[in-house]
Amino acid sequence: MYVYSIEYIKTRRAAVLLKHIWKWCGIVLKSSVLLSIWIFVIPILIGLLFELLVIVPMRVPIDESPVFLLYQDWALGLIFLKIWTRLMSSEGPNHDELDFEFLGNISGESYLVQTNVYINGSGNREQRHTLWFDPTTDFHTYSFFWNHRSIIVVICCSSSVGTRSICCCCHPIVFTASASCHHCVPLRLYL
Repeated sequence: MYVYSIEYIKTRRAAVLLKHIWKWCGIVLKSSVLLSIWIFVIPILIGLLFELLVIVPMRVPIDESPVFLLYQDWALGLIFLKIWTRLMSSEGPNHDELDFEFLGNISGESYLVQTNVYINGSGNREQRHTLWFDPTTDFHTYSFFWNHRSIIVVICCSSSVGTRSICCCCHPIVFTASASCHHCVPLRLYL
């Protein structure tokens, strides 16, 4: 960037350089305004609307004034916004889905992972797997490999040696052909 700027100044094209800088500053400013509206303003308005229509009539007596906490309204609105975008991007009741869920552990026993495969909206393929490690103590890699016959979930605990990552103690979880997809559907990742 520095060499690029110096070259423009030496060839007396500083006006062109400033025009490019001004254009990109405008793009960044417009993008940040839109992003802040999407992340802050819309969730606060959704949360306030929900609080005014549902929570205030149930919790606040008629003779008292409600107290609004904007950070709570923002969090509530963010949750509703996430649910709304998930519903709008859903493929309907006949969707395909791979579930990978950590189950809570308060007993001190081994951690469990529950997997499920939905094909054409039909699941009922839940499997629970006992993990041989504590997933909260270190970084691990969770991968899906699939083809038209099977789906394999691989769990690896990674150890870094210099600049290389070594995958040790891999453990595959295999779904057989009964759980495989017999039709072509594009895959998406939802977090």
